[in-house]
Amino acid sequence: ISQNGTVCLTINHEYYDSTSTMGYARIFTYDGTEQNKLYEYKVKLNSQTSTTLKLGLPAGKYFFEFESDSRSCERPYNFIDNYAAADNWEITPNYKLTDATAIQIGKTYNGSLYGIEDDHYSFTIDKNSTLKVTFNHKYTDSASTFAYIEIMSYDGSSETLLNEFSSKCNNKTTSSSVSLPAGQYPASAPPYCPA
Repeated sequence: ISQNGTVCLTINHEYYDSTSTMGYARIFTYDGTEQNKLYEYKVKLNSQTSTTLKLGLPAGKYFFEFESDSRSCERPYNFIDNYAAADNWEITPNYKLTDATAIQIGKTYNGSLYGIEDDHYSFTIDKNSTLKVTFNHKYTDSASTFAYIEIMSYDGSSETLLNEFSSKCNNKTTSSSVSLPAGQYPASAPPYCPA
């Protein structure tokens, strides 16, 4: 992809009356010797259309792999890989503090949680401030916790938790205020609702 944006892969196949897995779709980078998996999901036989999460990716070259399940060989499929330029999405991978997506204060950003993972963001404030952090997600009919939002300081080797709040699956919007001195901060959203 020529610039930062979102990628969403859709795989279509005939319907089969089985709950078995047809195969595994993966999106990854490759440096010539090693694959770095960014996302993987199962494609079920009884689901005619399977769509990945929308992934926010930086400009670069990516690969898609569809590995068949040996029990489901020789089944036809087709796919489409959609891309849209965007500057308001997380940059995957951002699973570690050292890979945090840099964000600007006052701007809305989008992300997608894949499995049990942490999404990290970093921001800078130039003077002592009180910030209000608002977290939105789609409604899910469950009282389970969707995510924990943490604001922390990080000195390159250790982190200190400064503020934490959680968002329930059935509460689409959650916010919290925190007073911070000037500086650079990472923030994370771990992990997603298991519902």
